[in-house]
Amino acid sequence: MITTTTTSKPGGRIVARMALALATFVGLPGIVFGQPSANELLVRAENSIFPDSFQAEITLITRESGEVTSEMQLSLDYKQDVGSYMEILSPARSRGLRFLQIDDTLWMYNPRAGGGRALRLSPRSSFQGSAFSNRDLSDPEFADRYSVELAGSETIDHPDLGDVETWVLEATAEDDQLAYARVRLWITKAREILVRSHYFAKSGLLFKTAEYRDIERIAGAERPTTVEMRDRQQTDRLSTMTITSLEATTDLPDRVFTQRHLTR
Repeated sequence: MITTTTTSKPGGRIVARMALALATFVGLPGIVFGQPSANELLVRAENSIFPDSFQAEITLITRESGEVTSEMQLSLDYKQDVGSYMEILSPARSRGLRFLQIDDTLWMYNPRAGGGRALRLSPRSSFQGSAFSNRDLSDPEFADRYSVELAGSETIDHPDLGDVETWVLEATAEDDQLAYARVRLWITKAREILVRSHYFAKSGLLFKTAEYRDIERIAGAERPTTVEMRDRQQTDRLSTMTITSLEATTDLPDRVFTQRHLTR
C-alpha cells in the first residue's frame, strides 16, 4: 500500500509530483514502477471534476422524501492556492448571497442585511440546507489537506459506465478543521475519473455518499457533470449538483478572492 502525505502550503501538488519523480528515478523502496501513486491519482481525480482554476455555473436541487425542498443557481470562481468565490443567482429570496473561502476560513455576506460585515461559517455545516457541506462547494480539493493511501482496486457498477474497474483511495484529514475525518474515493483505472466517494466521521460513522455521473467532454476534458450527494444521517435528503457551464481560466484576478470584493 502506497502512502503519500501532502502539504497544505501553496505548490503542494508540485512538490508531491517532484518527489514522486525523484523517488522513481533513484529506485526508492515502496514505489512500484508503472503504478500511480496515491497522491498522483487523487490530483488526477480532482482534475477530472474541475480544472485547477475555473469559472462555473451550478444548479443545486435538494429533495427530501422525493419532494423538491430547494432549487438554486450559483456562480463559482475558483483559483488554486488562492481561494473560491460563490454567489447565489436564484431564487430571488437568496439572490446576491456571497461566499468566500480563503485557506480554512469560509465567509458569507448578505448585501441586504446592511452593516457591511461578513459572517464566518463552519465548513462542516450544511450549505443552504442541502446534503453538501459548505466546504464541499467552496473548496472541491482534497490533495492539499489529506494524507492519501492507495487501498487497492474494485470493480463497481456505475450508472453510466456499467461494471468498471477502479482504484480505491483512502484520504485522512491532516487537521480537525476539515469537514470530514476520512474520505474513500473510487477512480476509474482506464480514464482516471472520480466516480464515487464516501465521507466518514472520526468515529468511523459514514456521513455521506456521493456519486459522479453524466460524463461529458467539458472544459477540455471528460468530466462528470452531475454529483448526487446523499446525507446518510438523514436518509431522505438527497442533493443533486449539476454543472451547467464550466470554463478553465488562467486570468482570474486575486482581488476577486478578498473580503473587500466580498462586501463591495
